Amino acid sequence: MTRVISVVGTAGGVGASVLTAALASRASHLGAAVVAVDARPFGGGLDVVLGADEEPGLRWRDLADAAGPVEGAEVFGRLPLAGRCGVLSFDRDEPLIPSPEALTCLVGALGRVSDIVLIDAPRAGEVWEAEVADLSDEVIAVTGYTIPALAAAAASLAHLDLVHDGLWLACRTDRETADLPDAITRRFDIPLLGAVPTDARVPTALREGRPPPGRGRLAKAVDAMLGNLRPLRRAA
Repeated sequence: MTRVISVVGTAGGVGASVLTAALASRASHLGAAVVAVDARPFGGGLDVVLGADEEPGLRWRDLADAAGPVEGAEVFGRLPLAGRCGVLSFDRDEPLIPSPEALTCLVGALGRVSDIVLIDAPRAGEVWEAEVADLSDEVIAVTGYTIPALAAAAASLAHLDLVHDGLWLACRTDRETADLPDAITRRFDIPLLGAVPTDARVPTALREGRPPPGRGRLAKAVDAMLGNLRPLRRAA
């Protein structure tokens, strides 16, 4: 059964898109059929984070009128690829926002031909928030570790806990905040999926137009998260 897993930042700049990309990359590397879906039309672009922004293929602008029965395998086969992961993202030159019906149609169609659909989800109040919430089996809320980020997390988590049943925490940490994830999960009584450690390889990869690295602290943390989520591989 396909899992639709959304990743949402509880504040700007906490790395939700990077975590979405890392989960998609590692899950596809481990053998799952994965589609990464950008649901933030005015963000930096999930295809950019995955290093696939110059790859040919369908974008949201090409699928804006999708409705009714859609052949998921055909769409998947025409998406830009980041490694083996299909990527459905926006065109920054034409930030067209498809209808909620198109979003629902495409996620459903892609879910029928994949193991995991990972969504870079809108934050509270952004376009498509309600639709993505309805589509998601599980939601990973990413918190930061600075005082402003934690203040924003308090408001966001209270909202997300009301909207989503399957809510997890993923907490950004650095060397001075290693105990923060346990404190946050106790405060909000939301299960901890894992810590998201600061990794010097990540900004280097982003500067060079490459996806999040497959080695290092972040990759190890993401593999542990996937183990906790236990995403299923489609049977042959």
